[in-house]
Amino acid sequence: MINKILIIGFGSIGKRHFKYLKKRFPEAEVKVLKTKNSKNHTELSKSSLLPENKISKFIPNLTVISNPSSMHLFYAKKALEMKSNIFIEKPLTDRSIGIKTFIKQVELSKIHVLVGYNLRFLETLIELKRLINNKIIGKIYSVHCESGQYLPDWRSSNYEKTVSASNKLGGGVVLELSHEIDYLNWLFGEISWVNSHMATISKLKIDVEDSASLMMGTKSDNPAIINLYLDFIRRNKTREMTIIGEKSSLRWQAEPSRIQKWNLEKQNWENIFISDQKISDTYEIQWEYFFKKIINNHHSTKSLHESLKIMKIIKAAKKSSSLSGKRISINDS
Repeated sequence: MINKILIIGFGSIGKRHFKYLKKRFPEAEVKVLKTKNSKNHTELSKSSLLPENKISKFIPNLTVISNPSSMHLFYAKKALEMKSNIFIEKPLTDRSIGIKTFIKQVELSKIHVLVGYNLRFLETLIELKRLINNKIIGKIYSVHCESGQYLPDWRSSNYEKTVSASNKLGGGVVLELSHEIDYLNWLFGEISWVNSHMATISKLKIDVEDSASLMMGTKSDNPAIINLYLDFIRRNKTREMTIIGEKSSLRWQAEPSRIQKWNLEKQNWENIFISDQKISDTYEIQWEYFFKKIINNHHSTKSLHESLKIMKIIKAAKKSSSLSGKRISINDS
């Protein structure tokens, strides 16, 4: 039974989780870890705040980690010591060091842990995976995916002070938009190599990359080339991909959420799947998926292992960029 919930990190995503969990578990004690950044806590009553030195006395049975990714593992380990179930916002961390040890500890503890890649619960991406698996366009040759949004529009209040803008806190476009790497690896099979170029090309007040171009390849038993472009600089918010196959092509867009197929006879794009689901809807679906795992005591570290894979890809991409775009094997990164 979930009756004590601790939320660590009260930015926009932390507030979203707080609101939902208060509604989902009206009888539960929901606390937010008190930090030096009191501005984020002004809307909370004193009874909702928990000083850090009182965590061990509170003993939550669900801990939500939504603070900067550079601190994710530190608090995840604390939660594990308290035998608390753990939800970690993506990415798992900002570096791969210490992840394997943490996963082994989770495996021994039988604690339930989920990393929050909520786009996997988007109806159009689930349908797209089904279509790919059913080979609706035959063998996949290449994928062109892009995602971007002007950072001051996305983080409208003092963007330069947000996690996204700070290298120290685990920001940068590749970590912040790691959703794309996650769903590409999920849709098309395990990514085995990457070459990339990352840069800060805008005049934004940030100390991280605002643009990244990654070329990735899947394993040789089913090879495909994936081109991914991410940025913080475009004024037209975009999240879409085109998939080129031997029989035809598919196009996916997140907003409006739809899948299109190229009609060979009519020579135009035709909608084959449309959803009125919003990305914001996927957060609750993700939570219910996690609660079902907890209730049924279905222990799995799959989410952690997949997140480790994403971190390895990101590490390899950063190494490639530092070596002028040299191809890096994921295992060699």
